[in-house]
Amino acid sequence: MTPDMHDPTKDNQIKLKFQIEPDEDGYPPFRVESVWVTPLPDGTYQVDNIPFFAYDAADGDVVSGQEIDGELFFDHLVRPSGNSVVRIIVHDEASIPDVRAQLTALGCDTEWWGKLVTINVPADVPYDPVYQFLDAGETTGRWGFEESVLKHPLAESP
Repeated sequence: MTPDMHDPTKDNQIKLKFQIEPDEDGYPPFRVESVWVTPLPDGTYQVDNIPFFAYDAADGDVVSGQEIDGELFFDHLVRPSGNSVVRIIVHDEASIPDVRAQLTALGCDTEWWGKLVTINVPADVPYDPVYQFLDAGETTGRWGFEESVLKHPLAESP
């Protein structure tokens, strides 16, 4: 999926916004990221896609929101899903379909925007093989990556 896609089977999805603080180089070039969420009966929201820039939540997390000027903004994490979010900047954009296919084979979900691929590592997927794949790509100069919302245990050293 590319950003801003919503699941047409979930008619009640709405947008939740995260405040984004650009780094010293001005990246990303905006201050708000929107993700799809599903309202839950208790007044909380389940995140329904992988954030690209926010560090506060992962796909599947339950969060609270606060309305500000008619828009819903992230307030705090209520219940983590156990999923992790990793982001990679792929240097050769033409290789993104292959990279995404390999991550899918490892049990991950992905979304992309330009050269940025955001990865959801489900709680029940072992992280070590994913980390080894990501580390190998970084070592060979194919991409750089960051573990932006890491809920899995860190990879074990041999």
